[in-house]
Amino acid sequence: IVDGIMATQNLENSTISGNTIQAMGNITDPITASALNSSIDNNSITITATTRYDGITGNYLGSDANNVGIEGNSFTVLGTDRVTQSSVISVGDGAMAGNMTISGNTINVRANSTGTRIVDVSGSVANISILDNSVIEANSSAMIYISGSTIPALNILVEGNILANQYASNTVGLELGNVSGAMILNNTVSGTYNGLYLNHTGNATFIGNSFVNSSNYAIEFTGPVGNVTFYHNNFINYTEALHVASGPLGKIVMNASMPIGGNYWSSYTGTDGNGDGIGDTPFTAASGILDYLPLMKQWTRPQAVFTESGLANGAMWSVTFNGQTKTSMGSTISFNIVNGTYQSY
Repeated sequence: IVDGIMATQNLENSTISGNTIQAMGNITDPITASALNSSIDNNSITITATTRYDGITGNYLGSDANNVGIEGNSFTVLGTDRVTQSSVISVGDGAMAGNMTISGNTINVRANSTGTRIVDVSGSVANISILDNSVIEANSSAMIYISGSTIPALNILVEGNILANQYASNTVGLELGNVSGAMILNNTVSGTYNGLYLNHTGNATFIGNSFVNSSNYAIEFTGPVGNVTFYHNNFINYTEALHVASGPLGKIVMNASMPIGGNYWSSYTGTDGNGDGIGDTPFTAASGILDYLPLMKQWTRPQAVFTESGLANGAMWSVTFNGQTKTSMGSTISFNIVNGTYQSY
């Protein structure tokens, strides 16, 4: 299959929804769209890789895509042999894209892939939200990759994603290159070679993330990197906490002030004499980069949970909390809380 659903020009105010695409062997661009004010949602794509190096490119949005949602889709790659893929979800492709939401997608690559990136946002991109996606995959170069072009990628939000890798030989969980202005919140990354890689990136904040079982580095910097803040993150089981491949480095902050504290590092060996949950001595993540308030235990994300009572089954309801509105047909709505004090949770 070369293209499953193709809308490469002038797709406006449209929806591609509820389609099922199944393919055996090589497939390129199962859904292709250059879109404006449109939605690609609740589609199911299953590829069975029958030969070595099958090429896979999916859910590609071309140049000048704006105000588009990619939501609730499932993408599954089956097969026991090695698969070559470009990307499962691609936005920008080196061109322009803005005001995009990639949320609630499930990506399961059950073959040993040797491709580039699973979620690829690159080019002249701005105002991109990547939320609550689940990625289980094998051996790509990056599970979520975000990169600017001649100008940095701007106003990026990556929140609530679960990224679980099956082969840790060369995969990066989250890679940011030439990004300015990013909030990275409450993501879980596990089983990668490097958990987080920052390259030419600044004005970024990392709160409430867990990077687990990074066989090489938990974090790697290739400069320039600056105005970057980390706190309430868990870094668990790594060979090196923070590796600086090159500079220059600007301001790197590894903790918030008391009583919020810093991060949990599994290799920290300090003590907590007063029992406030924060280590008495700093943790050295890399030469000259210290977490002055390391957490003694893993950070547990606090939540505010709202439960409805009295509505008919399936009724839609919503809650606005701290300026964020969520809608549900279920019985509960929950919000992650940032900047909570450590000892209260």
